Amino acid sequence: MTEVKRLQNEQQFLISECKRHIESNKLSLWGYKAELASLTSQNKKTKQSLEEHEKQYFFLTREISLYKREMRNMEEQITKHNFEALIDTSNPYNVIQDIGIAICILIGTMTPSWNSFRKLLKDINSFIEALKTFNPNYITSEQLKYFTSLYKKHNLALMIKDSKLPEEFLSFVNWFLNCYLFAIKDQESRSLSHKIITIQKEAASIYLEIKEITESIADGENKLSKLMTCIEKAEKNINELSMSTEDNIDDIKKNCEKVENTVKKSSLPDSFLGDSQAASILVESLFIQNGAEFKFEEIVEIPESKALISMEDMECAEPKESNPQPTRILPPKIKKSSKKKRCCGFA
Repeated sequence: MTEVKRLQNEQQFLISECKRHIESNKLSLWGYKAELASLTSQNKKTKQSLEEHEKQYFFLTREISLYKREMRNMEEQITKHNFEALIDTSNPYNVIQDIGIAICILIGTMTPSWNSFRKLLKDINSFIEALKTFNPNYITSEQLKYFTSLYKKHNLALMIKDSKLPEEFLSFVNWFLNCYLFAIKDQESRSLSHKIITIQKEAASIYLEIKEITESIADGENKLSKLMTCIEKAEKNINELSMSTEDNIDDIKKNCEKVENTVKKSSLPDSFLGDSQAASILVESLFIQNGAEFKFEEIVEIPESKALISMEDMECAEPKESNPQPTRILPPKIKKSSKKKRCCGFA
């Protein structure tokens, strides 16, 4: 086989390889774009959810600070009353007994009983100090259940509203009520805070997936563009070779080598995805957003400035390098590289 014929065959083979890569990987790129559309939609919902939870958390913390302030106000009011009559009452109201016992449980100063509460009230200064050291954050779940049943049993809010309790005792009931509501809201805020952290982690994961897929799409389309150019150059080389002789092909030979090197650098794995997997993603994408067909040419990029999670907080979350180096493309007698499927986070 003459040198000219050999070069022509090589260039023809490169053209067929380029076309095979182009057709095979168009479907893979469509699959990426479909997944990107799905992730973008998911990212939007996650961002909305995060904003809603953060708003709830803001109002909860504001409520908690109000309850704290009210509790301190109640402590000041308690000191203004004379509790002699209340302490000496031989048959106190049921609610007074229950609240007195509950307050003893809350501040944990002595055995919870009505007598303990009466003894504690005899030294009002000691009682106020006990109230000040009380921390509603440490109310146990069992205590909360007990206080909830007590709250429902006596309908404390209504009693305060209708003033059905002795005036001296109203400040105690108000204080207890604020403690109870504080503990409820504090539990809600802790749960909400945990949920916000979970959503933030999810948002970070989605952002990184979007970033990786967007980069893969850009890289894939760039390489496909180069492969198209290689076809044109290879066809030009074949034409020039047909009009050349063995003696004046050095320049054309160099051009052929350039095309081969470009193909080697620009070749993608035979398929990013398996055909069935890519086709499945492609079909699912047609029904995104109430059946609206997805336009594959629209690639949504997420700027770093608008990301939910700052990339500075993700030092260990750099995307993996894509597209392993393929082997040298030569005529069919040479064994071709094995097919590799790129893992890109699809289910």
